[in-house]
Amino acid sequence: MAQNNFNVSDAILRTIAEHSPNMIFVNQLGRIIYVNKRCREIMGYTPAEFLSPGFNFRSLTAPESRPLITQAFSRHQQGKEVEPYEYVIVTKAGRRLDAIITTKLVSVGNKPAILGMITDITARKQAETLYRRVFENAGAATVIFNLDGLIEKINDEAERLSGWSRAEAENKIKWMAFIAKEDLPWVKKLNEQRRLEPGLMPKRYEFRFINRAGAVRNALINVDFIPELNKFVASLLDITSLKQAEAVLRRDKETFEKLVAEKTKEVIAAQRELEQSKHLANLGTMAATVAHELRNPLGVIAAALYNVRKKTKNRSLQKHLDNIEAKIVESNQTISDLLDFSRIKMPVLGPVRLAGLLDDCIAAAERRFRVKPGTVRKDYRLKGKKSEIAADRHQLRLVVNNILDNAFQACAGRQAKIGVDLKPGTAGGPEVVLKDNGSGIGPKVLSKVFDPFFTTKTKGTGLGLTLSRELMRLNGGQIRIESQKDRGARGFLLFSRVE
Repeated sequence: MAQNNFNVSDAILRTIAEHSPNMIFVNQLGRIIYVNKRCREIMGYTPAEFLSPGFNFRSLTAPESRPLITQAFSRHQQGKEVEPYEYVIVTKAGRRLDAIITTKLVSVGNKPAILGMITDITARKQAETLYRRVFENAGAATVIFNLDGLIEKINDEAERLSGWSRAEAENKIKWMAFIAKEDLPWVKKLNEQRRLEPGLMPKRYEFRFINRAGAVRNALINVDFIPELNKFVASLLDITSLKQAEAVLRRDKETFEKLVAEKTKEVIAAQRELEQSKHLANLGTMAATVAHELRNPLGVIAAALYNVRKKTKNRSLQKHLDNIEAKIVESNQTISDLLDFSRIKMPVLGPVRLAGLLDDCIAAAERRFRVKPGTVRKDYRLKGKKSEIAADRHQLRLVVNNILDNAFQACAGRQAKIGVDLKPGTAGGPEVVLKDNGSGIGPKVLSKVFDPFFTTKTKGTGLGLTLSRELMRLNGGQIRIESQKDRGARGFLLFSRVE
């Protein structure tokens, strides 16, 4: 086996070279006299092949990079140093690798030689290519700007949205030039806070965007700060059309709510015409009729939303169309409440552990009202088997959800303090007490809270507590509400049957 002719006098330097993650070689008078282990492994040549007198080191270089190698080698022959540069090498197996070569003039055996170190940057170049592809093909307009706000890079979609070309925008225009004057102060403050505390500031918000022609567009932005690079990356979606569609659907929603209110008044009038009968069966029939009548206009609005979805190809509208659909679902919930009232059935009794059911309802309520877990304080003196009763789990869930919703709504505008106690009751079974620090209920209103269709809210059917009282009765329990104006409220669920 051929041996390297280059002898490193210092054993430590030889060890470093042999264990280096980079390829290291020595070229003397156009002939390779030393290659390290890494070089042999990557390039695929044996020591004998590398050190052969006839081995042409230029064959390791891709054709397009050979002029660079020839020029650098020529400068070294003239005794001049060469700055590191990128080029493409080719392995024995024909694989092309992107690399950076650093060379230095040295002396070996009193003769000039070139010491070279090659760093494989193929993975980095591939990552850069992938980054460019992702950046350019992102569906959103994407902008990169530095701490001074100077735009360093924009993609095709950003060119289209802003009206500025890359040549006109990159390293010439500041990001703040794209922001409407009214939004400029708070957006600048938000970016400064994001730079200081990247993890605490909201990344997604709406603002008004100004294009080159001076037109103001509604935009949804997702922006992040990259501390390692001291740069901001922002992705924008033009939501102007969506905002306009929202305004139309908001108007239709208001019309629908007015229709609901009118129909509810008709139900109340019909109730009075039936000699003020409070028989739940009769009221249930009426509620089902009204619900059927309201489903038709709701269907028209849903069809309008479907047509908007079908005609637009702008993916950025999706989130807002989803929000509109959610509002239709919310309105549909009013109809469902009426139908629930009209379809009260005998419970399907089974073992229900109140502690677990309360945990589920509380967690769901905290998510619905977007408060952090643990907002509702729990005090269970009965747990597990001791909290078990015979009841219809679905019906009890409706009751607890309704009381919790009322509690959160009563605390609107103040810091909610809501508690749920589970303890032995006086009716032979468990007792659940739901407490809040809300606005409370005055005596006149409190006497009517269980009346069908009675409500002090701007929205709702006024059937929640009526339905809750009936479901508690069917499940062998009772419900009671205690409250004083501005002093919160307490709801008591008392059960007499224990499994």
